[in-house]
Amino acid sequence: LVPTSALRWYLSLGQGMGETLTFARERQAYTLSDRATWLAMESRVQGLRRLFGGASIAENPDQDLRNQYGVLVVNPARHPGLNGALAQRFADWLLSVPTQERIGAFGRDRFGQALFYPNSAVYLASARGRGSRR
Repeated sequence: LVPTSALRWYLSLGQGMGETLTFARERQAYTLSDRATWLAMESRVQGLRRLFGGASIAENPDQDLRNQYGVLVVNPARHPGLNGALAQRFADWLLSVPTQERIGAFGRDRFGQALFYPNSAVYLASARGRGSRR
């Protein structure tokens, strides 16, 4: 069954995740949320509770629910005026080990766990080389 607006119980809000969590609390409804937004909003949506996903990413029984981000450099040959060199520098910086380490640390001080998880190939290779595990 694929939810569509033809189903009376299904609502496509077209809002951001924070607004969706607030709506779910007000309507006493279910919703899917990414972990980062849930952790950031948890105190503002009292009455909602996490039903699945574990208390941390390590405890999540379904790794398909990971909320991964990526970066793509647009082909400057297909898009005139694009600063391809600068776009590539940004992508390289974002995927670098120091930046990935900062991504992996973000949120730990406030929420006791990272809001995002580094997964660039260069970071993962570096972590394996250091004997680290995600």
